[in-house]
Amino acid sequence: MNRRHAFSLVEVMISTLLVGVLLVAALRGVGSVVRHRDRFNNRTRALVLANDLLSEILEKSYEDEDSPEGLGVESDEDSTIRLTFDDIDDYDDWSSLPPEDRQGGSVPNASVFRRSVSVVYLDPQDLAQEVVVDQGVKRVRIVVSHDGVDLATVDAIRSRATDEMVQP
Repeated sequence: MNRRHAFSLVEVMISTLLVGVLLVAALRGVGSVVRHRDRFNNRTRALVLANDLLSEILEKSYEDEDSPEGLGVESDEDSTIRLTFDDIDDYDDWSSLPPEDRQGGSVPNASVFRRSVSVVYLDPQDLAQEVVVDQGVKRVRIVVSHDGVDLATVDAIRSRATDEMVQP
């Protein structure tokens, strides 16, 4: 009698099930890698956006010579156009979604991000302590977020003494 050597239906079903399980595991792994890559790219882009704005802010003087008191824009400045900002506290409470350049145009490849700036006075003896009155030190904080999640936060501390040292 001639016997056929072939797979039984049970063997075929088990091997199909194993291949399916392995395929699902592989797809989950690829999906996880893609999500982590996107998250990393978003955080990297957010950090670049934060540092670009911080560089712009730190180019400005510590305070407005005509109106040195208080945080925020002065009456001769437009709070929607950063070109009119002439000191670092003009950026206090400034925010943009999507991020804008100095002229108010959109920053390329950044339409999903929000940049927010806060400026506060600090105690020169304890830089972790915020104060209400200007004692010659300010902290600039920039937060870049996406869908309500903070992706990058950068801080800089600026003092009135720095401006005095640079002036001839």
